[in-house]
Amino acid sequence: MQVFLMKSSKPYFIRSVYDWLTDNNATPHLLIDASAPGLKVPDSCEIDDDNQIVLNISFNAVRDLVLGIDDIIFQASFNQVIFEVHIPVYAVKAIYCTENGQGMYFDEEEELPPPPKESKPASKSKKKKPSLKIVE
Repeated sequence: MQVFLMKSSKPYFIRSVYDWLTDNNATPHLLIDASAPGLKVPDSCEIDDDNQIVLNISFNAVRDLVLGIDDIIFQASFNQVIFEVHIPVYAVKAIYCTENGQGMYFDEEEELPPPPKESKPASKSKKKKPSLKIVE
């Protein structure tokens, strides 16, 4: 019997529940493990006694929301300062709405953070990065 490895279903459920909540004019929130490696949130985020953070990801609260396979990325204002938030999908414990608590709560993650990628030796010829110039 051949072993067939599949990607985690979690990011697909997150996207589906997000769509369902917003279609119903509910306010989607993420419950996040604050100790997850790779999590980037402002220091001003409140962490509860269970080491969790709750973030509003509604249309009105965030900009440039990307619900990716590995990461959730968006910009939000914290104390009137725009901050790019980076949440590894494995850190998400739930996506739900505050109006009635409906959503999806995930079991303790059996999925571990991805292993660090092996760094490749730098090539001898460096490519010049593309750049943009402002033309007036």
